[in-house]
Amino acid sequence: MNFKFVCRVSFLLFICGSITGCRHQLKPGHYEGNLFKKFENLSHSEIVHFELEYRNQNEANVVVRNVTESRIAELTVTRLRPHELKLKISGLQNGTFELTKAKPEPKTENRCYVEPSFKRVQLCFNKDQFSLKFLNSRDEPTFTLSGDRFNKEPPFNLEKPQKISLENAVEQAYTHNIDLRIALEHIYQAKNAANAAWLNLIPHITTNLIWHAPIPTYISVIATLQGATPFVLPTFYLDALCSKHNVKVQRDALMTLQSDMVSNLEQLFYTFERDTRISEVNQRTLDALNAAEASILQKHQPPLPSDVQGFLDLKKTLSETIQTTLKGLKRVLIEDHYAVSQALGKHNPYAISAVTIGQEAIPADQAKPLVASQITDSAIHRSFEIQGLDYLIKIAEIKKVELYLYWLDPSADQRMSLGFNLIGQRKQAKSQIKELVEKREQLRNNLYLQADRAVLDYNEALENYQGSKKNLSLDAGIQALSDQLALVGTPGAPSIDDLKTSVIGLISDTVQSETALAAFRISRAKIDRLLLRGYSERLLPHLHEFEF
Repeated sequence: MNFKFVCRVSFLLFICGSITGCRHQLKPGHYEGNLFKKFENLSHSEIVHFELEYRNQNEANVVVRNVTESRIAELTVTRLRPHELKLKISGLQNGTFELTKAKPEPKTENRCYVEPSFKRVQLCFNKDQFSLKFLNSRDEPTFTLSGDRFNKEPPFNLEKPQKISLENAVEQAYTHNIDLRIALEHIYQAKNAANAAWLNLIPHITTNLIWHAPIPTYISVIATLQGATPFVLPTFYLDALCSKHNVKVQRDALMTLQSDMVSNLEQLFYTFERDTRISEVNQRTLDALNAAEASILQKHQPPLPSDVQGFLDLKKTLSETIQTTLKGLKRVLIEDHYAVSQALGKHNPYAISAVTIGQEAIPADQAKPLVASQITDSAIHRSFEIQGLDYLIKIAEIKKVELYLYWLDPSADQRMSLGFNLIGQRKQAKSQIKELVEKREQLRNNLYLQADRAVLDYNEALENYQGSKKNLSLDAGIQALSDQLALVGTPGAPSIDDLKTSVIGLISDTVQSETALAAFRISRAKIDRLLLRGYSERLLPHLHEFEF
């Protein structure tokens, strides 16, 4: 029976190697690639994907589709003899070709087959790559199809665009932001590691315990100590204590990331709102100019009065400027869509169609200047970053104590023995603690400077906002401009210069006011981040979930 099995395996290996070339055979599956075709003086390139499947041992079929899943070509490759293939292609390039094996490339697993007469058709492949070329008389490619094998990814489930408030966005970010979800897993990993470290103090089974338990000797007792009575080993307690502090380090890292996320999300919303308002004033001004032009052309027939013609010339100049501005703002708003959607963990870059700020705890009209000393001191006292470094220092100090106790643990690293090696290890541990202390002091200094700069930006932004507040709302400003434009061509019409000043003034005043308001809101968000207030206050109820 064993002889028959060996004969069957040998026969299959012979067939695989001599007929199908399994070691070099192109693997079936999903391929991603590109298609290029040249039509006389025109070239066409397209992103494609295709599925390769074997109908039998000697025939493979490839169906090529574009990104819209339209079928654009089909290839069938048939093995005629060990070194000859027949290629049949339909679609963008039609025909049947017999190919012979070319000289293999050195130090590669690529196999190439070419048309024997003119070598105008070249088919090359290895286990995961595929390339087909058609050449003209000048050896220039007129048709190429290439691809690499990949695992087929499931399509994205794109969310529907929605309008969202800042408050709802913060709540969604807590559960959907990918960075926060990763940081949360780090906490769970650290907490489970800490649980395992404490449970490791309970007697447990090890291979040493199994082998040495039947023969109790002095050596066997030492060898089984870490399994039979781990609670007598001080290093086990110290490792568990380090694991407990590490949970707090990871928790503080999550708190830092959450507070940064909230602050960044606020700033994205304020920027989005500013850009939307600036785009709105430009668009509504352009609409008012177009409406005035249409109304005037209905009332006046050529030849037009000089004042009417002057307005039309002004309107053309202003419209071109506004349209150029709107074109630039369109790209800016697209980037705003991207940024907010990504911050909320959305797949669809346009998942957030519009934003609303909602009620503000400290509106700009009610804000007062801040005192730098109060903010800097409070920012240092409530810093998760400093608290996390304190726990790292405690861990380093515990590791330093462990150096004197490792020799008691039979399972410890033998390089941590009790000997002269402790001199260098102790100095290294002291240096590591000193490094963390220096980093803590550096962080304190950076936080102090950051808080002082944040207060300076806040007070300047508040002053700029108070000096740029508009007397009229946007609706009132557009209505006032429309009333002026309606007078064009009448005896009481304003001059061309006055109209130009009104249009430019409306846009510039709105831009200045919205920019100053956004700058104040952004500076306020930075202060809230340092003080853990505003939307950052929502962090505090979450702390108990990670206590150990």
